[in-house]
Amino acid sequence: MQFRRRGERVQCLAPYYDREAKRVRQRMVHSMPFWAASPDHAPALSDLPQDATDEERQQWRGQIVAHLLTRQGIESVQKQERAHTSFERAATNLVDAWPSMSADQRKAVRGALRRIERVVVPSTRKKADPQPEPRPRAGGTPARAPSSRTFDGALVARARALRGEGMAMAAIAERMTGEGTPVSKSWVQKVAGGSSPA
Repeated sequence: MQFRRRGERVQCLAPYYDREAKRVRQRMVHSMPFWAASPDHAPALSDLPQDATDEERQQWRGQIVAHLLTRQGIESVQKQERAHTSFERAATNLVDAWPSMSADQRKAVRGALRRIERVVVPSTRKKADPQPEPRPRAGGTPARAPSSRTFDGALVARARALRGEGMAMAAIAERMTGEGTPVSKSWVQKVAGGSSPA
């Protein structure tokens, strides 16, 4: 379907095959205001040409709804860009005018900034960047040994089994790290320290 602006209206043009002329032509199946940017402005099936099949009318309505959803997304992005540009301009003007403002004007500005902060600051705190992974120390063990709660029972059982074989804590940590599970000596002490070597 093609959407063509004519003045303050948008024409919804559906293609059809003209057998006599042996070519594809377009037919206007709906018209809506140019400012319409919501699926609420999509026509009901009964508002579309009645000489078309139900399947054609449903297809046309689906294409019109998809067009309106696209327009709605574009409008939303443009609105955000306008708000950002407007805020930048207002902030620049505020900084320039601050020295000449009266006490009442400054108080009003501070109140507006507090309202903005209540909306903006919590959302940025919730979406904080994830913490980086700890860097390994020179000895190859992590800067912070993971707690035993972060490991499944199989890893804890492996550490205890190695301890049961008579291996030292440092040797267990070194072997498990070499096997692809970086652990520290203190972690091994925590999960397998109670097991005495056989």
